[in-house]
Amino acid sequence: MADFSKYIQFLAKVEGGISADPRDKNPAKTPSNYVMQTGTWKGYKVHTNRGITFGTYKANASKVGLKPTTDAFMALTYQQAYTFYKKLFWDTKFLDLIISQGVAELICEAFVGSLVGGNKFIKDLQITLKELKFPVKYTGKFDTQTINNLNIALKKTDTEKFLIREMSRKRLAYLKSLGNFNVYGKGWSTRLADTVTRGLTYVG
Repeated sequence: MADFSKYIQFLAKVEGGISADPRDKNPAKTPSNYVMQTGTWKGYKVHTNRGITFGTYKANASKVGLKPTTDAFMALTYQQAYTFYKKLFWDTKFLDLIISQGVAELICEAFVGSLVGGNKFIKDLQITLKELKFPVKYTGKFDTQTINNLNIALKKTDTEKFLIREMSRKRLAYLKSLGNFNVYGKGWSTRLADTVTRGLTYVG
């Protein structure tokens, strides 16, 4: 079964710092009250810490025992971020039930990116499973019938590698459709490629 503790080792490396980059338009709409004092984005309000946007943090902080304030957001520790990601992105999608670490990480990565992107990933996954002749209903939700059919598919020879490659291809196509791909595309593509490489390594 998939294990969040393996995924967080990767996540911690790529989601470590704070950001006040105004080009990241959606997070910038709901920033914290902390203003950058130095650097490229001096004068702009911080909207992201450890990969978690302030809007998402404020809306969900109480669910993980944290205060929905700027001070608590800026003081976010590694362990608190670990709890935040696990409870809100991994556990809510029941990813512990997936028998493929690589596929589970791809799913979580999509939702960490955005709710819209995550839902698009699940829809694409259901379409792909249907094309592989599994009786999946197009619900757009990562529900029990999708999880069950996914795990059945993953038990078939070479299907795990196929799904990792195919779903990453569809994920990249979605990322390229976004308006700010020209700004962040290189980083997104590299991160996705790393996720795929790691996923295939798990398969062996």
